[in-house]
Amino acid sequence: MPYSGSSCAGWSGAHRGIPALPFCHVVLKAKRPKDSAYPKTLTSWGDHIRTWRLDLGLLQKDVAKRIGVSQDAIFNWGTNRAIPDVQCILQIINFLGYCPWKPIHSLGEKLILWREVLGLPRKYLAESLGLDEGAVYRWETNQREPSRNYLDLLEEFFHHEFNNEVQHSLRRSY
Repeated sequence: MPYSGSSCAGWSGAHRGIPALPFCHVVLKAKRPKDSAYPKTLTSWGDHIRTWRLDLGLLQKDVAKRIGVSQDAIFNWGTNRAIPDVQCILQIINFLGYCPWKPIHSLGEKLILWREVLGLPRKYLAESLGLDEGAVYRWETNQREPSRNYLDLLEEFFHHEFNNEVQHSLRRSY
């Protein structure tokens, strides 16, 4: 059936199928947007784990096996319904291949970092130094500074713990 539409300014419809601007040869290129499963920002352990898992094309059960936790733990971390126990931090850092902590600006932040990298609860550190957990909490939150004596004890404690962890890691790798 012939075209019976009205013509506008002399256009009869005879040029259908021809691009409106045949002289314009522009090709638009852009990165494909990330899948909506990716977190918008990397602010938590779960965000980092989820992003790395998706980048590698791994299933939650595969990541759980690598880290040594349940698949439910990976799901809960990835959806920010829970945070990893400190005992899992070292395995998570090994899985990620990097440490997602922000730069350290205080002694308290440094204490938290060392303790969590080693997977040590605050209570364990406090008991090892002969203190109550509240004292270590106050150091970690920069409410108080440890005395020179406790700074020396902390240095000795972490030196000993790091050496043990390095030796343990070396034994695991061979």
